[in-house]
Amino acid sequence: MAIFGNDKSASAGAITSSGNEPLRYRLYYRLMDISSVVYVLAVTMAITVMMTKVDPETFPTIIGIGVPIIVFLVTFLVLPVLIVSSRMRDEYADLLWTRTVKQLTILTVLFPPLMSVLLRILHFVILEGDPIAERLASEEPVTQ
Repeated sequence: MAIFGNDKSASAGAITSSGNEPLRYRLYYRLMDISSVVYVLAVTMAITVMMTKVDPETFPTIIGIGVPIIVFLVTFLVLPVLIVSSRMRDEYADLLWTRTVKQLTILTVLFPPLMSVLLRILHFVILEGDPIAERLASEEPVTQ
């Protein structure tokens, strides 16, 4: 059962990344899975180091050097390729990307003005004053 009508990659009851799909689709899903695992491990390692206050220099060399290199490769090589190359995605994954990008575009446009208004209100309530008026009042005219 195709969710969006003409989705040829998902047949009735089959998992989207089945064995009869082209290699590029299967590779895309595996690389996304690997990227997710790498990020979860990196975040877990960072949280563990912060919580236990262990010096990262005491880690074995393979962990101390290997993990940052793997995270770097995933961040700057694998994920940009997965994001940019739409040919690797099947129709369903491409629709998910399109939907996500539309939502992120809306958030990108709305976030700065909303944060500006929120910060101004918080500054006015907490510090009981207008930040722009205070800044303008504190500036002395420059005379030469």
